[in-house]
Amino acid sequence: MSFPARTDLCWRLSPNVIMTGNVLLNGKQRSIGCRKISYVTQQDFLLGTLSVRETLTYSAKLRLPTTFTKNEINAVVQNTMMKMGLQDCADKKIGNWHLRGISGGEKRRLSISLEILTQPHVMFLDEPTSGLDSASAFFVIEALRNIVLDERIVICSIHQPSSFVFDLFDDLCLLSSGETIYFGEAKAAIKFFSQAGFPCPTRRNPSDHFLRCINSDFDKIAANRLRSQKDFVVYYERCNGHYGEGVFVLANFLSSLPFLVIISLSSGIIIYYMVKFHLGFSIYCYFCINLFCCVAIMESITMIVALLVPNFLMGIGITAAVIMLLTIAAGLYRQLAYLPKFFWQYPMSYISFTAWAVQGQYKNDVIGLEFEPWVPGQPKLKGKRILETDLGVNSNHSKWWDLAALFFIFLCHRVVFFMLIVARYEIHKYPAAPYSVLCMVS
Repeated sequence: MSFPARTDLCWRLSPNVIMTGNVLLNGKQRSIGCRKISYVTQQDFLLGTLSVRETLTYSAKLRLPTTFTKNEINAVVQNTMMKMGLQDCADKKIGNWHLRGISGGEKRRLSISLEILTQPHVMFLDEPTSGLDSASAFFVIEALRNIVLDERIVICSIHQPSSFVFDLFDDLCLLSSGETIYFGEAKAAIKFFSQAGFPCPTRRNPSDHFLRCINSDFDKIAANRLRSQKDFVVYYERCNGHYGEGVFVLANFLSSLPFLVIISLSSGIIIYYMVKFHLGFSIYCYFCINLFCCVAIMESITMIVALLVPNFLMGIGITAAVIMLLTIAAGLYRQLAYLPKFFWQYPMSYISFTAWAVQGQYKNDVIGLEFEPWVPGQPKLKGKRILETDLGVNSNHSKWWDLAALFFIFLCHRVVFFMLIVARYEIHKYPAAPYSVLCMVS
């Protein structure tokens, strides 16, 4: 187990530090798969409408091997609840801001239970007793010690442990400014500091004394601010290897798919009949699909910008600027033929999703219609001619090519989003640690 340090464990959540090197376990290089090492965040992110048993069962079905039967999964869940002392609240709702549920200490133990389902060899915990009273903190640490009895390694950071909690420590590691101050048995630390000229006063908590000795500015350390709860949940799940980058990108799109479809259909119905587009079911379906692709691409652009820009307001401004830049080449403000060939016609008109969307919608609405001539007595004007002469749209290819181009652009944006996530994860895979205080029970 462990005690106070930074708000994050060894700067594990810092996005600004790059580390290189090898990971050694017992002197040998090992792969650090999600089933070998787990990470429990400082805050609990649980679905308040589920019960304790439902939460553990849901996680077990997703993360345990597919060879496990239903009875085996239920046995693992039941054993985990017994080990963490959650059997009395197994069928209680977790609760949220408007639904009364289990206590804070039980939520902490539930978060830990989610990670021990896969029986990891090493567990990292970021301040597991944060926000808990002394009794709840003691029970949480005692539950962690029970995990250690199963020959597991538990490493965590804890703010201001009580003397009872400190007595549960086996090994203690004190770090300051990246340097090791002490590493050894927790009970021998008092003697070590006494020999170094810093004896622990009578009736003082040893952990408080150690922190005061190695870091006089410890109380000034502020907690890192997270951009959003959703962002922390995704990062937490990714750290523990719940899924890969590709699965996340696919799941992200599938989760937003119903919303995008509803937006496209609802706004499509209103706009289609309000503007009085060319009537026809197939024409209406094309319009809605075209609109759906545009909305999906704009969502992809937004996610790419959000991944690159840390500031929320800056991200909104950059996203709006990018979409406006792409819209200029669509021919809405000025026909494409009258725009400068360099950059605007080539390559902007080809990479701009609005250019393909507008061309496709022009063809979808105008082709098949006839218009009254400018001069009475002349033949009626075909829609195809109107496209070429008045709207400046190339009609050599059909509207379905424009729709295919939209779909291809959408895939390209998702691939870019996927590659950026992979690159960002690889860069920040092993963040460095400034200074912290750690204890281990092994």
